Amino acid sequence: MEPNQRGPIGGEGGKPFDGYSIPDDARLSAIHIYAEWVIDAIRFDYVTGDGKAGSRPPIGGLGGFHHVFYLDEDEYLTGISGRCGWYVDNIRLHTNKRVSETYGGEGGERAYELMAPPDHEIAGLFGRCDWYIDALGIWVRPLALRQEAAEGAALAAEAEAEETAQAAEAELDDLMVAVAAEIAAEGQARRGAGVERRSEALAEVVPDLEAMGGELLSPEEAAALEAASLEELVAALEEEIDAEQQGAGDEDSLDIAVVSLAAAIDSADDLDALAASATLEAVAVLEDMEPGDEETIDLALDSRLDIDPVTGEAYATVTAMAAEVEDWPLADMSDYSGWLDDAEELEAAVILRRADVDSDEDVEALEEATMAEALAALQVDTGGEGTADVVVYTQVEEEEGQNVATVMAVASPAGGEEAPAAETAIMISDEIESEDDLLELQDEAIEAAILALEGDLGRELDDADITVYQGVTEDEAGQPYGAVVAVASVPAAAPAPAAAAATRSATERGSLSSKVVQVGGLEPRPQDLQLVEGIGPKIAALLIEHGVNDLGQLAETPVERLREILAGAGKRFRLADPGTWPRQAALGVAGDWAGLTQLQTELKAGK
Repeated sequence: MEPNQRGPIGGEGGKPFDGYSIPDDARLSAIHIYAEWVIDAIRFDYVTGDGKAGSRPPIGGLGGFHHVFYLDEDEYLTGISGRCGWYVDNIRLHTNKRVSETYGGEGGERAYELMAPPDHEIAGLFGRCDWYIDALGIWVRPLALRQEAAEGAALAAEAEAEETAQAAEAELDDLMVAVAAEIAAEGQARRGAGVERRSEALAEVVPDLEAMGGELLSPEEAAALEAASLEELVAALEEEIDAEQQGAGDEDSLDIAVVSLAAAIDSADDLDALAASATLEAVAVLEDMEPGDEETIDLALDSRLDIDPVTGEAYATVTAMAAEVEDWPLADMSDYSGWLDDAEELEAAVILRRADVDSDEDVEALEEATMAEALAALQVDTGGEGTADVVVYTQVEEEEGQNVATVMAVASPAGGEEAPAAETAIMISDEIESEDDLLELQDEAIEAAILALEGDLGRELDDADITVYQGVTEDEAGQPYGAVVAVASVPAAAPAPAAAAATRSATERGSLSSKVVQVGGLEPRPQDLQLVEGIGPKIAALLIEHGVNDLGQLAETPVERLREILAGAGKRFRLADPGTWPRQAALGVAGDWAGLTQLQTELKAGK
């Protein structure tokens, strides 16, 4: 039975998409929502009937805060609801057990609700999207379809597992036979060598005993003396062999102890306890190598965190290396995370990754992997409770003909803090060798972020709130790299001028009417363009560069053309949404300041 459609709802912008669905035998395990003032993107995770986890790439744009809605094993999606207009402004997820919180903004001209019929579930989506989800519909299928497909997949997986187990058992049997034969041959060789050495020793001793016995001893006394001499000879040979083996072992040892421990963990305390156990064991092993040695010991710790995609359990592997200072093999092998101990801690998990990339798909894959690691680390710190926000900062540079991407993912518990009136983020990365190098990157990033924020606002700032995220990683050659993201924002007590202008009354702004109205003029009017909510000094300069000099020309410019201009200027400008700019400009051209003020009070950053 083929699934059927419900919807779509939303606007007519963007490009159509279809066939965004999960396999017939799969169930949804998680739904990723990327949203801020509208729904930016959606992504499906699923588990097939044979227990294998999978994921579909996201549909939509690259912006928005990241939210994850996890489904239980017996839970399935039955509907979606929310509000929409030109875009899908917000969304709620309905299952057979509960209804999610609302993700997205508070706008939207009308409410919508798309529900699956009884005994059906949502297995896919269709609609329209570009930078955001413009329109959205659902594909529904009978529950029985998944259950039948899952049973077939389970039977196939069971048969495959049985074949694999039989092959492994046969391979293990062959291996045990080979090992047993090898052990037997080695034992036989050792016994032969021992008999030969003992025979040679007796050949030297017995003639002397016989000569002595013939002259001094009776046959009984000669036999007793022979037995005692043989025992002493065997003991001396055994001591000699033990000494040789011990000496060879001492020559091959490096006085370095490495211990790896793995365990399931539920919190950061569990991870700390696992690290402490690995450290103690490594130190104990090192002390056994050098008993009584009181030299200073160096320690290095490395940890790896994995999340079971089916059960959601977290597993950690901690490797501890202990060595005397003089035996340390890598003098530059430092615990770079210790450089950050003096900073004020934020409730966030920061993961930094760096890799060669050849396409946009490679960059997106690296971003997804880094984001997943950050979420996993945050899940351990918070005990896996609550939703999370994830921000990803990406920098792509060309080095010796190869594009290299540096990605930082910052995961933090979802909070209700109001977004600042204006903010700018700057990422700086480079090779580092010491903590001082990382501090230099931090200073450079902070300075650049403040300058960029002042440029966006068109004025100098007396004060700014600064948030700094920093991390350290290594490339394939082991070269340490540091990256710092500095986020500069206007303090809550000092709102940006653009925000203040947006709330001025029509009487206060009406005096600007004669200066603003300029239709088809050649004189650039950047200050006029900045009267539009969402346009700052840099975007105004970009529009003027492309022939949009004033509000009159902006009012006549199609939204799609504005999007092309922003997209061509780089990834940073792609976050701006020009959807309402012509409408705002038209109100300014008409001198309708009351209408413009009312419209801008309903908008945030021009969306």
